[in-house]
Amino acid sequence: RFGFSSEGGTRDFTQTEAAMELLLPWRKTWDSGWQLETRLDFSAGILHARDDHAAILTLGPCVQIGRGGFPVVLDLGVSPTMLASDRVGGRDFGRHFQFTSHAGLLWEIHGMVRLGYRYQHMSNASLGDHNPGLNLHMFTLGFRF
Repeated sequence: RFGFSSEGGTRDFTQTEAAMELLLPWRKTWDSGWQLETRLDFSAGILHARDDHAAILTLGPCVQIGRGGFPVVLDLGVSPTMLASDRVGGRDFGRHFQFTSHAGLLWEIHGMVRLGYRYQHMSNASLGDHNPGLNLHMFTLGFRF
């Protein structure tokens, strides 16, 4: 995944990460064809701003909602997040520990290949003295195994 900040027309922050999703056993299919799947999402990457960067790790559940035979699914999730530094590019995030929530769409374009977009928000949920948060537009190129 790759993304950039959505704040004030600037693109000061970028994030690049490798991610892996593991299917969880809880899933539901309704008679209408709608499906709900649960997954565990793990990512490791770099948050970058100006000449500064920090490693970032996330691990948390997500839910994917779609309709059988239709190649686009809604992807929702929230993940506890660790930043290697609580200051990146001059911004004080308040703590190393954050939460990242997202909503997006995934499109299975060909068998095992997926493209996706997610809007995500990272903040410390007011656990720190400062809680500026960070909103990112993230784009995904994924392969299913």
